[in-house]
Amino acid sequence: MVALSNLRAWVCLVLAAAHVDGYIVSGFSSGANVAINTLFAFGCPADAEVPRPGLSRTCAEGMMALGGSPYGCNILPDSGATGKGNVCGTPPKNENWTAHNIRFLKYIEGREKAGLIAPLSSLRGKPVFLYSGLHDSIVNQPVMRALNAQLLQLGLNVTSIFDVPSEHAWIVDDFTCPNPRTPQLSSCCGDKGIVGQCESEPIPPLNASAVHAPTCCGSCADGSVGGWWRPPINNCGLDLSGAVLKKLLGASSLEGGRGRRLPARLLSFNQTVYTEVSANVSFMDEAAFLYVPSGCSVSDDCVIHVHYHCCDCNWRSAGEQYMLDNALLDWAETNRIITLFPQALNSDVTGHCWDWYGQTGENFDTKRGLQLNAVGRMIANVSRITAVPWPQ
Repeated sequence: MVALSNLRAWVCLVLAAAHVDGYIVSGFSSGANVAINTLFAFGCPADAEVPRPGLSRTCAEGMMALGGSPYGCNILPDSGATGKGNVCGTPPKNENWTAHNIRFLKYIEGREKAGLIAPLSSLRGKPVFLYSGLHDSIVNQPVMRALNAQLLQLGLNVTSIFDVPSEHAWIVDDFTCPNPRTPQLSSCCGDKGIVGQCESEPIPPLNASAVHAPTCCGSCADGSVGGWWRPPINNCGLDLSGAVLKKLLGASSLEGGRGRRLPARLLSFNQTVYTEVSANVSFMDEAAFLYVPSGCSVSDDCVIHVHYHCCDCNWRSAGEQYMLDNALLDWAETNRIITLFPQALNSDVTGHCWDWYGQTGENFDTKRGLQLNAVGRMIANVSRITAVPWPQ
């Protein structure tokens, strides 16, 4: 463990070796929408001009989304953004997504013409990974299938998993959850209280594959609490994190295999330095987190992965558990992947979510977006971030 007195210099030294010309981005729920927006705004080609001072050439090279909606879904009058309807989450069964995607394409082309997003030609061929559980009751699967169709139409290289019977949850396997038969309400392992649609369903057998998962897995409501358990991670016999990183970085980039994350390498820092506006304008928390693999202290080829958490999953709601227990860091530790966890504001005004429909301004999903630019500045200035271990 690094001594606290030496940590600040150590963090700057470690991160000076990171590549910031490109990065990958992933997100869950509202975080998925921000990841999607990031790809459209900053999915620039390698020779792109600097989008604005202080951002360098920070280009999104690949994207993953779990429980998100198509780019432009916010323009629908019943999108759910204003409390009228919720087409972008729980649409009627006969919703015409083909017509919606035509409308979204005009919106996208308008933003491209105005120079607010990357040229659509630069998105072609970029790797994308999409996940949607069969029983997702927060963002129904037809919404994610519409996103899949949209991205395929634009020429992206899309891999999707839509056949796992999970709820609105990040999915792991027995490696991450070594005691799946032990009831634990506070973690991804075991029985979750069993009420609602998961009632009486068996838990996954040891070493189960996704195709042998039970008829319902993922987040179940806890009857003793009356709400969704946090963080929404559960064992469905699928290493989702590994599948995502292999797609976005290439299997050859993960030759280190899957290890075990080191909690002492999870660091916190003040992200208000990068937001440039107050929290009630940016809707971003004071703190953000950074995982620095031990190998990055001697490596010159560490890559950067930005992960946007789900609604009600920031550190004030879920502590460090969501970051440490979703298996992303198990792969990061052994494959030199620096992982950035920006944090949305834990506010009832935003529903404890990221801005997926324009609360921070009409350009929220473009190069001018407050949240997108704040995180872009973090990436561009990653070698100068001063961080301390979490928990302090």
